[in-house]
Amino acid sequence: QKWRANRYLMVLLTRSRFTWLLLSVAVVPLLCLVPQRYFDTTFSLLLSQDQKQVQNQRVSVMTEYFNQAKQWLLGGTYFEKQNQAGTTVGSSLETNKRRENALSTSTAGSSNQKSEYWDSFVDSFTSSALHGDWSSPQVCCKEQGSNGVPEVVSFVPAAKRVVAIGDLHGDFQKAVRAFKVAGLVDEKLNWIGGESVAVQVGDVLDRGGEELRIFHFLEKLKQQAAKQGGALHVLNGNHEIMNVGGRFRYATEGAMEEFHKWEKLHRYGQKLKCMCDSNQAQCRKGIADISSSGLEARKRALRPGGTVSKTFLAHNPVALVVGGSVFVHGGLHPKHLDYGIERMNHETSQWMWGESSNPAVPWFLNGRNAIVWSRMYSMPNEDSCNCEMLQQTLGKLPDTTRMIVGHTVQYPMGINSACGDSVFRVDVGFSSGVMDAEPEVLEIINDREVRRLRAYQSAQVLVSSADAEKRHKSRMRLSE
Repeated sequence: QKWRANRYLMVLLTRSRFTWLLLSVAVVPLLCLVPQRYFDTTFSLLLSQDQKQVQNQRVSVMTEYFNQAKQWLLGGTYFEKQNQAGTTVGSSLETNKRRENALSTSTAGSSNQKSEYWDSFVDSFTSSALHGDWSSPQVCCKEQGSNGVPEVVSFVPAAKRVVAIGDLHGDFQKAVRAFKVAGLVDEKLNWIGGESVAVQVGDVLDRGGEELRIFHFLEKLKQQAAKQGGALHVLNGNHEIMNVGGRFRYATEGAMEEFHKWEKLHRYGQKLKCMCDSNQAQCRKGIADISSSGLEARKRALRPGGTVSKTFLAHNPVALVVGGSVFVHGGLHPKHLDYGIERMNHETSQWMWGESSNPAVPWFLNGRNAIVWSRMYSMPNEDSCNCEMLQQTLGKLPDTTRMIVGHTVQYPMGINSACGDSVFRVDVGFSSGVMDAEPEVLEIINDREVRRLRAYQSAQVLVSSADAEKRHKSRMRLSE
C-alpha cells in the first residue's frame, strides 16, 4: 500500500515543472545509495496496467529515468528485451538478479562503466527538465579520433530511400512537421523511417527560439535511426558557422532565454554528476559559474570548444556524399573538392572542438564563395546559376550525379531543380522566422528517382527512374 501511494504521488507530482526540481534534489542524489529491491518494486508499479489508465507522458519518462538509474547501478544494460513481445517485469527482475550476482564479482573497471551510465542518466534528466522529452545526446559514445576530435562521416553508400530536409531555423513545430511529411517520425516523435537515410542540410540555429530543443530532437532520432539500420545526418550551415564564430545577429530573444535556461540546468547536472564522484570537492571546482545573461550563455556554449559546439555541432559534416548525391548547405566549387571533402570536414570539426591551431574560421567556410555561403547554384532565376561550374564540380566526384543544397529560400516555388536536374534546392523557408511556408522534403528512391513530398498531397516526381538511369549511363560514357 505504501508503494501504491508513492506511485500515485509520483503521478501527481510529475504534472508540474516543480517535480523536476524536487526529484533532482530529493531523489536523484539518492540513486547512488538506493538498494536494488526498491528499484524492482518501483519498476513493477510503473509498468503495471494502472500506468496505461493514467495516460501521462511524463510517467513514461520517469520509467525511463529509473531504467537508466538501474543501468548505472548494475553496470549493465537494463531491460534490453523490454520492448520484445512476451517480456514481463518478472523475467526482467530475474535477469537483473543474475546481473547483481555477476556484479558482486566484477572488477574495479566497472566503476568507470557505472560513472558512464550515471552521466548518461543525468544528461537525460536535465534534457527532459528543459523540454519534457526523453532525449539525451550521448556525447561520451561518439567516435573520436586524435585529440578527442570526433571522426566525421563524409561518404555514405547509396540507400534505398534518402530524404533531404531543408533549413529549420529554430522552429521546432515546423521541424517536426517536416519529419512527419517525410514519414520519418510518428505522433510520439520516434523514428519510424526504418533503413531510410535522412540528411538535414544545416541552419538549425537562428531566427527561432527553440534551437536546443531541435538539436536534442535530432540527436534522439540519430540514435533511434541507427538501431533500425537507418541514419540521420545533420550538416553545419552558415548560421552554425556564424554562431561558433561569435556572430549572433540573427539570434532571437527567445533563443537567448533558452540558452540561459539550458546553461543553468547543465550546471546543475554537472553538480549531480559530482555527487557520485570519488572526489566531490575537486569535481565541483571545475564547474563554471552561471552566465549573467542569455547572450553570455550563448557565447560560452557556442564558442570553439563550448559545450553546445562539442555536443551538437563538431561531429556534423559540412559536405556529405550519399551514393550519387552530394549534400552541402550552400554549394561546392571545384577548388573545394581539390582541397578534399574529408579534409574540410575534419578541419571544421577541429575548429569547433577548440583543437585547431588557427582560431580563425577556416577559409572554405568564410566569404561569399564558401561552401556554406555560396549561391552559385541556388538563385531562383536559373540564368543566374553557374551550371558550367556545377558540372565541373560533379565531375570531380565519381558516380555523383546531383548536388542538394539549402541556404537560399525557394519561395513560393518550393523544392525545385536547376541545371538539367543536376542541383536540387530544398530550403523552402518553412520556419516561422523565415517565410512560414508549408514544409516540403525531397525523396530519392534507389539513388535514381527523385520526388517532392508535401503534406496532404501526392508525391510529385521530379526525375523518373528511367530518366535518371539514362543520364547516369550518359555521364559514365563521357567520363570514360
